[in-house]
Amino acid sequence: MIELAVELQPWCVIIENVPTALSAYEKLFSEQLGAALSGYVVRSSVLNASAFGVPQIRRRAFIVAMRDDLGIREFSFPEGDYDAMHIGNDSHTVAKAGHRFVTVEDALSDLPALQAGEECSGRPYPNGCHTDYQAGRRRGAIALFNHNARGHSKSFLEKISVIQPGQGNRQLPDGERFSDNYFSQAYARLHPDGIAFTITAHFRNPGSGRFTHYRDARSITMREAARLQSFDDSYIFHGFETDQERHIGNAVPPLVAEALARHFGAMVSAAK
Repeated sequence: MIELAVELQPWCVIIENVPTALSAYEKLFSEQLGAALSGYVVRSSVLNASAFGVPQIRRRAFIVAMRDDLGIREFSFPEGDYDAMHIGNDSHTVAKAGHRFVTVEDALSDLPALQAGEECSGRPYPNGCHTDYQAGRRRGAIALFNHNARGHSKSFLEKISVIQPGQGNRQLPDGERFSDNYFSQAYARLHPDGIAFTITAHFRNPGSGRFTHYRDARSITMREAARLQSFDDSYIFHGFETDQERHIGNAVPPLVAEALARHFGAMVSAAK
């Protein structure tokens, strides 16, 4: 990334990483990165995707470098029009306290229900939009794609069907839990009035996090994960399923990318 920036000399460079990168590699970002991007003013900030209307708690570090000849010595980062959510388990009760964020149901309720193993891809939308967020994601889409549910065994389905929205493996009775060695969000079910946790590259595995649908007894589909990442439905994912999961889970949410582009783009335009 830095080699490309040095070669191309763009007005602005934006790098994304996990928040711990700023502390774990403090010397790299405070000294080596600044030296590598000689001729640039480098600043960093941690942004939460939920503040930009993404129905997901996703904190990521952004390193921004502005070219020296723009004359911009100090600059701010975009803040977003929503509340930055940090409470996952009980976010459905936080909504009642007046916090503004896009809920899981706001994002997914127009997508057709599926049983485990059922497919619904390349078909017209069976329902209309219920929210502005859904209308925004459907804009330009000709049909519904990537909405295929992963198959699960009968015994597995019986076990996760007991888990209520907003709850997880820890709420199962003794002797019925999958294991006590999993992290806290393992096999957890989304809550329709809450917000999603970070979508990772393993969201089709219910044991990897809060990736079980709030209504259907199954893990979320590619399209549902893409909706929680704020991808438009017109963006169709191809390739092996593991590649699609990585593409969705590792992406910068498009609404966050758009906010950064508009914010720093306007700054560069004004300086030029």
